[in-house]
Amino acid sequence: MIKHCPDKSPRILLAGFVSIVLAAVVCSISVRAADTAPSDPKAAAITSAQTWLLRIDGGQYRQSWKDASTAFQKQVTAEQWEGMLNGARAPLGKCNQRNEVSAAYQKDPQTPNGILKGDFMTIQFETSFENLKSAGETVSFTKEADGSWKAAGYYIHPR
Repeated sequence: MIKHCPDKSPRILLAGFVSIVLAAVVCSISVRAADTAPSDPKAAAITSAQTWLLRIDGGQYRQSWKDASTAFQKQVTAEQWEGMLNGARAPLGKCNQRNEVSAAYQKDPQTPNGILKGDFMTIQFETSFENLKSAGETVSFTKEADGSWKAAGYYIHPR
């Protein structure tokens, strides 16, 4: 009986082994991604703000506009944004250091013009630039419909 049993093809064994390895890798990546994703909305907003500011630090002004919230993009065109940052941010030079000072979460905040709907984070940083040793940066982020945090405002002032 053993003599008549067909040989297992090495291809089938190899395909089975590769399938098991791929499944293990996919599960491992999914678990790692779930572990690193910030479940805290405040942490997610801060991470988004830091990433957005790094784009500005790198002179990627147009990309920072593209990464901003829909409301932000309705208020200022990409060209206007680039012009503003070229006038205000570029002269400050390289960012030497940035430290988070505070982060405040608000749901439907009251503003002078009325009530803004949605989730907002206002994050303040103490920042040192090449040509301005002590500055404050304030960024406002809003939670978009897809759950991502996007820039809604940006302000730099000397300290």
